[in-house]
Amino acid sequence: MNKAQTSWERYKSQSVNNWNNYKIYFKTKWKRILAAYIIMLIAFTIIYTIDQVTKTLLFYHVDVNAMEAAGNSTWYIGNHTGIDPEKIYPSSNEWLKYGIIGIRSIWHKGVTFMSTNNIVFIQVLSFIIAIGILLVPLYPSKYIYWYAVFYGILLAGDLGNATDRIAFSGYVKDWFYFPWYDRGTMNFADVSVIFSVIAIVITVLTTTIIDWNKERKNNKQDIES
Repeated sequence: MNKAQTSWERYKSQSVNNWNNYKIYFKTKWKRILAAYIIMLIAFTIIYTIDQVTKTLLFYHVDVNAMEAAGNSTWYIGNHTGIDPEKIYPSSNEWLKYGIIGIRSIWHKGVTFMSTNNIVFIQVLSFIIAIGILLVPLYPSKYIYWYAVFYGILLAGDLGNATDRIAFSGYVKDWFYFPWYDRGTMNFADVSVIFSVIAIVITVLTTTIIDWNKERKNNKQDIES
């Protein structure tokens, strides 16, 4: 038997063992898995609802679906003529400012974190991410409830903007900005994605350090005993 065959047999055996161990985990911890899904669903529902409600109540711009259907590159709002959907509305002197947050509207065709405007690619990627997130509660982790919260928020941000792209010809509603740091216009889904990714990274680092310290202390106690 050559080395390649030996490596393959070892990999195959390890995979079978891992699968058998996971089946045992699933049978014994199904309540924990179900609880994680419920937590994820609650987090998702809250954030997704906030995103869609704020976009409905605070966004005011052209009817982009009507514009696309008519084949027009510009539209009209009141006395403002030739409003492009990817131009900020209203004019800067009419932007609403509430301390650290300001309100203005703009249709965004694309995604905040990527330069591409390929809507099909963006949507496919969004749904692949969503499917991956839905598998998270199945992962055997002591901290799965924390991950369920943060991944639920990430799922809401991901699907919040994906919903817009489906409903509005590939466009997303962006409606707020930071007057003190004006680097673009965003929506609640964008903030949810940023927050959740940061929270997940912090959770991974924190729990890794905690587990490492516990293991180190246990090893030290074993040596001393």
